Amino acid sequence: MGELVADHADIAGTDDPVWVVLEAIESVDPEPTAVASSAAAAARLLEAAPDAYWTIRFVLERDDVLHVLERARAGLITRTGFLNFVLGRPWPPPIKAAIEGFSESELSDLESALRKDDLARVTRMLHHDSA
Repeated sequence: MGELVADHADIAGTDDPVWVVLEAIESVDPEPTAVASSAAAAARLLEAAPDAYWTIRFVLERDDVLHVLERARAGLITRTGFLNFVLGRPWPPPIKAAIEGFSESELSDLESALRKDDLARVTRMLHHDSA
């Protein structure tokens, strides 16, 4: 258990949004610099889209998502391999369905938005809102 999570043991295991976000942040990488970076990204996302827990989880996995998108674009992973990656993620069905339905162009847009840290754009894409 990381330090942030340990400091909030009173809400551990609950649906309290603070607990859920802290647990998600520390589950990605418990190192202090990674936690700080992830917390900053989560704060920016919450400012752009309140109640966006699953989008936060997606963004916290940004490095893995970008790695798989790069490999898919380079032809090193098939579309089926990419879909298997998406299926194995802890994201809810609506986010998985959105990503599974993306065209190559939309996947490229998603990759670009993640690289630019454009969290509002990522949120719109994952929730099928027009930009």
